Amino acid sequence: MRRVGALRWCGALLALALGACVSAGVRGHAPFATINALKLDGLAVELDLGLRNPNSAPLLFRHIEFSIRVEDTSLAVYKAASQASVLANGVENLRFQLHATPEGAALLSGLERGERASLAFTLKGVMTTEDKMELKLDREGYLYPVPGRPGQFR
Repeated sequence: MRRVGALRWCGALLALALGACVSAGVRGHAPFATINALKLDGLAVELDLGLRNPNSAPLLFRHIEFSIRVEDTSLAVYKAASQASVLANGVENLRFQLHATPEGAALLSGLERGERASLAFTLKGVMTTEDKMELKLDREGYLYPVPGRPGQFR
């Protein structure tokens, strides 16, 4: 009999402990950013930036700023007020019109001409939410030319 009582007591404690672990969800985490597409036309750059929100609450942005570097050379910088949002646990694509540096554009043009197979990039920045929380963007990867689509990279 004592053994059954002890098991019930342990079961009750386990249930309480698991209940204490339940939270209101993940909050305050930066979105996961990816470069879905990048188009270059002269020095004009169109960036399709994918954002995945790992939070259980929507992200509403007031200000976005970031820079993109290719092979340690500045490609473009963006800084502006925003009204972008990403649903809780959602994914959103944002498009930006940027102005490329001549040096960065030359590296992308070389990639397009086949002078190299890929180009390392870094994307760093800060997205400020509606409640003034600063979420950092920090992504590294490689850009590749899109076959049959001049001036387009992934």
